[in-house]
Amino acid sequence: MRAGEILPLWHGVVAGDPVALRRAIGARRSGRIAVLLGLLGLWLGTAWLGWYWPLAAQLGLGWIGTRRSTPRLDYLAYQRLSLWLAGPAAMLAAPLRDTETGAQLCACLVIAAHLWLWRHLSHGMGSVVAD
Repeated sequence: MRAGEILPLWHGVVAGDPVALRRAIGARRSGRIAVLLGLLGLWLGTAWLGWYWPLAAQLGLGWIGTRRSTPRLDYLAYQRLSLWLAGPAAMLAAPLRDTETGAQLCACLVIAAHLWLWRHLSHGMGSVVAD
C-alpha cells in the first residue's frame, strides 16, 4: 500500500464501500496503518492518564463486533476495520484533550465508530467483506 492510497481507502471505509472494506482487511500493511491510526487517535484524543477509557472501549467492543458481523469476522479482521474508523474519530477529541471530559468524549467517539461498523456489518455488508 502506497502513501497516496491511504486517504482514498479511509474515505471508502467511512463510506462503507465493500471494496474498501475488503481492502482494509486484507491489504498489505493495512493492519499496521490501522494500528498507527488507533495510536495516533489515542495520543491526540486523550491526555496521558486518560487513555484507558477509549482503549477499553476499543478492545471490549471488538469482541462484541466479531459476533455481530454476518458472517462472523475474526477478531483481528474486525479490529482492522474498526481501527480505520475509531482512530480518526478519536482524533476529533483533540481540542478537549487536557480537560476532564476529553477521555470520555474520545471513548464515546470510539463507541460511535463501532456502532457505525456494526450497522453496516449486520445489514449484509459483512457477507461482501468476508467473500
